[in-house]
Amino acid sequence: MKYLISILLSIFYVFAVVYPAVSKEEPPVVPVHSGYENNDIKKGWYWYEIMKEKKEEPVVEPAPAPSASPSPPADPWKMSVEEFKELLEKTKNTAVANPTIENMQKYIELQDITRKKALAFANVYQMFMQTHPEYSVASTVPISNPGIDAMHSIRANEVESTISASMDDFALVYFHKPDCRFCGAQNGILKYFIDKYGWNIKVVDLYEDPGAAQRFNVMTVPYILAVYRATGDYMPVTVGVASLNELEQKLYMAIRYLKGEVTPSQFSIYNYDLGGPGDPDKR
Repeated sequence: MKYLISILLSIFYVFAVVYPAVSKEEPPVVPVHSGYENNDIKKGWYWYEIMKEKKEEPVVEPAPAPSASPSPPADPWKMSVEEFKELLEKTKNTAVANPTIENMQKYIELQDITRKKALAFANVYQMFMQTHPEYSVASTVPISNPGIDAMHSIRANEVESTISASMDDFALVYFHKPDCRFCGAQNGILKYFIDKYGWNIKVVDLYEDPGAAQRFNVMTVPYILAVYRATGDYMPVTVGVASLNELEQKLYMAIRYLKGEVTPSQFSIYNYDLGGPGDPDKR
């Protein structure tokens, strides 16, 4: 009996150690898993909950913008010059590369427009010049044969009178070499000039005076120089063999320029045209 009681006490002791008495305090609160809210820990597939499939809302595609209707081809009559030239060249290249009747017709049509535009320009220009004669040079540069003859006579008289009147104010210096055959040809022309105008010409032999070539920058012969006595200014007149007419024309222009009667822009025009429609300095 004592042995049985001892065994029962031992069993009781073991249970007392392993399972201590539960306090009467409130049991601890089990924290809710951070991944769930509102006690959703017992929700889901593993708790036999049937998940509802979420229906995706259809994406509404924006309505495409209405395509712009192709613009009508530009009117060649209203194109700028650059646009029309580009179209004409492109059309010609197409006709050359593929010379069909249709391509050739397009090119010919543009050529016809070109012709008509050019004719219109010429007609308006002619009408304007006829109604505004102040812009015409016909009064000093005629185109009829009688007018041309009269113009040549006026110019020749101007040249000859200017050279004759300038004999005492100017000097001609003639650079040459005795063995220069071109100089021999020029000598005969200068003789005609002296007989016609009576000028004295200073002849310089570059073999005897080589320094003269450096002073006046004479690079070749024959070479004729005009010197204005009043100022000492000079200007080349002719280089190489020059005819009498060329010598007269160039000396006439040099005389007027060295005397300050004309500006560089008026250098080649004649006195009768100064202040007229052929004068570039007239404003």
